Amino acid sequence: MMLRMENFTLVLLALSFIIKRGLTATVPTATSDSTLDLSGNFLPDSFPEGVDPSQYALPVFLQEPKDTYTARGATATLTCSAAHALKAYFICNDENKVSLSEEDLEDKKTGMKYKKISIEVTRNDVMDVLGKFSCKCHASSAKGEVNSAEAVVKQAFLRKDFVTPPYSQQIQLGSQAQLRCHPPKGNPAARVIHWAKNGVEIDPASQTNFIQSADGHLIIVQAKMENAGNYTCVASNDVLTRRSPSATITIYVPGSWSTWSQWSQCNAKCGRGVQKRTRTCNNPAPINNGPGCEGPPIEKKSCSQFCEAVDGTWSSW
Repeated sequence: MMLRMENFTLVLLALSFIIKRGLTATVPTATSDSTLDLSGNFLPDSFPEGVDPSQYALPVFLQEPKDTYTARGATATLTCSAAHALKAYFICNDENKVSLSEEDLEDKKTGMKYKKISIEVTRNDVMDVLGKFSCKCHASSAKGEVNSAEAVVKQAFLRKDFVTPPYSQQIQLGSQAQLRCHPPKGNPAARVIHWAKNGVEIDPASQTNFIQSADGHLIIVQAKMENAGNYTCVASNDVLTRRSPSATITIYVPGSWSTWSQWSQCNAKCGRGVQKRTRTCNNPAPINNGPGCEGPPIEKKSCSQFCEAVDGTWSSW
């Protein structure tokens, strides 16, 4: 039977809501019967004007709570959203929890009204329970009550000591180097989220001389003098964060010889002698304890001077 035009818009809105929210539901076709059928667990074709759908439909969860973690100094937040709900609250291990926040909202596209609530779970809450700490979101309407999927809150931890902390290095100017870092053991597992130099976060996207590998190691592509400093590896498991001990990076420059000087004059006025030339390790000089120049600073070679013949004469008696 054809749908009445005044109901068609509401049906489209209901279908759009179901598709966009990823829900499984059935929308029945309209009938000529003017009595509203509330025997099924689905949305009717239309609602009487000015009446809240929560009077006619079961609540539908738009957002269900997800498994999460809590730790010392880090509370866990559970959130849920339910349409067609007159009331919503969390039940954790068979106890009703007081909501941290509760909002009555409206979807701008569909006009659907819904409730959004959240609670906080502390580390002490989890430790006080034998076994797992689990919560469900409970929503009710005039039609009935529904529970969300269960969310489990676990206690997170993150060791202080890194499995492999970065180590101080001396790096030659212009060379490539890698700072390795394996985060501490924890639950959930931690990953390297970024590196810091002298306390300032490194951004490889803008600082192109740095690359952070998929494993979290930091690569200095071509060492420059300004890359010297104290480097820290920062790891997190999304609940807790740890900073490694600082590793000092020193950029050194090895010494290089200047050009040879001219050969000196032969040091003998007559006969065999020696000539020499010198060079200096200053092109450049070693920087930051860089190695000196290899080889001698002085070279020598033999030379000879012509000796002129001189006739002898007697002295006076």
